[in-house]
Amino acid sequence: MATSEELQAEEREVLESIFEGDENFKLVDASSYQCTVYSVSNPDKTLAVRIHWPSQYPEVIPNFSLDLSHNNQIPPSVKASILSQLKTVAEENMGVSMTYLLVDWLKDNVDNLIPSGLKKEEVKSEQLTKRQKNKLTNFGNSQTRGRDWVDIIRHLSQTGSTGPE
Repeated sequence: MATSEELQAEEREVLESIFEGDENFKLVDASSYQCTVYSVSNPDKTLAVRIHWPSQYPEVIPNFSLDLSHNNQIPPSVKASILSQLKTVAEENMGVSMTYLLVDWLKDNVDNLIPSGLKKEEVKSEQLTKRQKNKLTNFGNSQTRGRDWVDIIRHLSQTGSTGPE
């Protein structure tokens, strides 16, 4: 029977051939992969998962992480549910190379895993008129802009320039 290291090397080679050129599936290090899946029906539903193989993999399930910036819009309760379902699928396939199977399962189920209505928050800045902007920058002063510069120039002209001596 092949060792865990041999099985991992074989699976790594298979994954590289399957996902060659796919920007959504990346090798992070020798035992970790990052996969981003997109919903076909709803472009707002996306999910990024990091899959890490422990040294005993595939005899034990891989570790999963959703703590990636791509998933910031997903609430913690939904992340916990996704991780739980991923672990269930992995436990059903323990003992065999399962990374491709897990990625394929994620692609097929991304619509069901992420509830509808979750969207990345878009920050819209309030459009202010020029007058509103001036009021904000004058901090409530009724005096016109540039008044301070006029005072500075008047003061400098009265004191005279002391140029280099």
